[in-house]
Amino acid sequence: MHSELANSIVVVGGGLAGLVSALLIAERGDGGPVYLVERTAELGGLLRSYDEGPFGCFDHGMHTFTSSGIADLDTFMRNLMQEDDWIVMEGRYRDLSGVVFGGRLQFDTHYPDLRSLPKSDFQACAADLLVALGRPAPTDHASLAAFLHNRFGDAIARGIFEPIVQKVYGVEASLLDPIVAQIVPLDRVALYELAGFHDLMKSERIRAAIAFPDQRELPLSFAATRYSLYPKRFGAFRLPAALEGRLRDAGVRIVTNTAVAAVAHENGKICRLELDSIGERLALPHPRQVVWTAGYPGLGRLLGLQSTNTKFEQNRIPAVMNVLLDRPLEVRDLYYFWCWEPALRAYRITNYVNYCPDAPRAGGFPVCVEFALKPEDATDGDALQSLAVRELSACGVFPKDARVLHSVGGVLPVGFPTFSLRNKALLMAIKDELAGLELSNLSVTGLMADWGIVYQPDVLTHAYATVNAHLERR
Repeated sequence: MHSELANSIVVVGGGLAGLVSALLIAERGDGGPVYLVERTAELGGLLRSYDEGPFGCFDHGMHTFTSSGIADLDTFMRNLMQEDDWIVMEGRYRDLSGVVFGGRLQFDTHYPDLRSLPKSDFQACAADLLVALGRPAPTDHASLAAFLHNRFGDAIARGIFEPIVQKVYGVEASLLDPIVAQIVPLDRVALYELAGFHDLMKSERIRAAIAFPDQRELPLSFAATRYSLYPKRFGAFRLPAALEGRLRDAGVRIVTNTAVAAVAHENGKICRLELDSIGERLALPHPRQVVWTAGYPGLGRLLGLQSTNTKFEQNRIPAVMNVLLDRPLEVRDLYYFWCWEPALRAYRITNYVNYCPDAPRAGGFPVCVEFALKPEDATDGDALQSLAVRELSACGVFPKDARVLHSVGGVLPVGFPTFSLRNKALLMAIKDELAGLELSNLSVTGLMADWGIVYQPDVLTHAYATVNAHLERR
């Protein structure tokens, strides 16, 4: 076996980035052996589903597949399944989402609507915002707090957005990177009625800070040009399953239940990987290329990097709870909505049936609640189900007299990173120390391969560029 493993390309990590990287290399490379190594029993990462037998499968939250804008990559992804197997969401209906803000669910926009505020608060916020719009727009900000105050003024920054930031991340906005405003929708507010807003849309500065009042009426010239996909047969797991089938057809050796236990390097190259596979030790000598998609911290520890001795800070615990209700959630046509109520732990609720007609099963309608829990919160299944029902009720969307037919969920192995300035400095330190080793046969991609690489299209864009750079060097 060891002789077969020598001189192979090794992709570490079986999430979406690893699966796509391995398949691109296998199908577009030189035909040499490709190994995909995954530490768990299944491929797919967070795209795996909970298989609950007669109650069907449940996703780990909102997982549609958004186009990258790179034609070759988007075609590659779309062709992983038959065209008739996809639901295609595009134009103004690509992303119908709302937000619970000020004690009510907004259906027209997922940005905080200042018109729901008491009159005196609205006037203070509107006045500050107009003053902010009249100032020169800075091109760089030292923190999220600086971004919010410069874009919106003090009243909106302090009264509207900083409590949301504290709820989701457990960190003050002054300690967070401005990129947070791109990760969750904190870059606009709703302020004007629809009738008078069309002329204002001509100003890029106004569009950057003030949301269109009604997402369903947004002119297509201003709508996002990207589209989203979801399997017609419910389950995000169908995409990694399709990738696994293509990988096996391409001759990729898939090794699951296997962790990388040691990494050795010499003369500017990784010269040996050692794997633990259910009690058996395997060696991969002299890999041609290692594509690491399993995160910088684990790789750094295996390489003995000093910077990985410091842990990334995370003050919230990511968890999900799927509930199968005997009545549909009362959210009209929304696919999902954010929850910005400071007292609630939920931050996003997904109503699958509004974009996947195949979602209902076993006499029920699946809903997923994603939580940002505090360290002291209970995380067992019963506690999370009870919390989900209470918070859906608090949001005003739990159907009267509805019953929970089934539930499944728990703490996630990974969630949104805390985009603090401290964590950014630590990531940069790890990357710099790793770059200092000058390992010519190592490529790193996947979640947080660079600062802010979190959402699926960004992760895949980075993986695509990483693989292409390897293929060009071969």
